[in-house]
Amino acid sequence: MAIVVLVAWGVGEMGQNT
Repeated sequence: MAIVVLVAWGVGEMGQNT
């Protein structure tokens, strides 16, 4: 599902955006 990719990408972006 694309939703899983979007969620994972969002979390990764927020995690690296410190």
